[in-house]
Amino acid sequence: MAVTTGKRRAEVAKTGFDWSALPSGLLRQLKDELRIEGVDVARALADRYGPAPTEMFVKETWRALRDGWIAKDPVVRRSVVSALRSRGLGSAAVGGRSALAEVTYLRSCRNAPSLRAAVLAHLLALGQASPAVGSQPAAAARARPELWAEVPSELWAEVPSDAATGSDELRTRVREVVRSVLGVDDVQVDKDGDIPIRSRASVAYVRVFRDAPVVRVFSPVLWDIGNPSGIEEAVNEINRTTNWVKAVWDDGTVVLFSDVVAHPLAESQLAAAITSVVHRADEMGPVLQQKYGGRTAFGVPLPPRHLPIGGYL
Repeated sequence: MAVTTGKRRAEVAKTGFDWSALPSGLLRQLKDELRIEGVDVARALADRYGPAPTEMFVKETWRALRDGWIAKDPVVRRSVVSALRSRGLGSAAVGGRSALAEVTYLRSCRNAPSLRAAVLAHLLALGQASPAVGSQPAAAARARPELWAEVPSELWAEVPSDAATGSDELRTRVREVVRSVLGVDDVQVDKDGDIPIRSRASVAYVRVFRDAPVVRVFSPVLWDIGNPSGIEEAVNEINRTTNWVKAVWDDGTVVLFSDVVAHPLAESQLAAAITSVVHRADEMGPVLQQKYGGRTAFGVPLPPRHLPIGGYL
């Protein structure tokens, strides 16, 4: 019996994953690799592997995922390569950050459990149901540190004084990019003028600065952790193994961000920044919370797991 559209929507709503959200090129490659008959490849994948992929799916389709998706998406490719290198996978002799070097490195990686776990995290973020765009949760709003009011001077010092930064035209272009990335008809703006993006496990914001040619994508991924031992090393490790996105720790909050110069605005770069921040926030928030406790956008709050440095019992 054919699965109705309503039933499929119910499955997506329950799992937060939509097989049909995978890139069309990847779906075509999976169809050939798995010898799927018929045109509804997403339905066939759901029937064979369940409502959402697992590590078994990655194990059986690693070559298609690598060549049909990761190798062709520079943002995902860099993130996956960073994650696999940090796990000590692949050939250490293959260095460099060119597309060819990264693809060569990926092909040197053995289809091991640690690889499958890393790739699955990216896959779940890729296939998540269209993010709900709207007002951010109150807890996430409280976690937005004031440090975002400052912009490094080198990003605006050379810009003519009459530059149309923060203009209606720029904000319209930014909204168009966000709509395209999310695949929605329209986006909302919160009381601070930011565009909130709710994803599987986090909330990100797109901010257009009024007095500098900068669009910032940022996501508070963990807060209410105090000053735990080892947090600086954890943030440094994120920065060491992540391209495009940087992490900061300030006043008990870990925030991921990516800045895009908006004079002129490179729309493809902004789209890459949004994708990178959202994917990395979804990946790192739960991991950091398990280690340090604290709060995430949607998870259950956990007590801090370390005594503050120099604090009192």
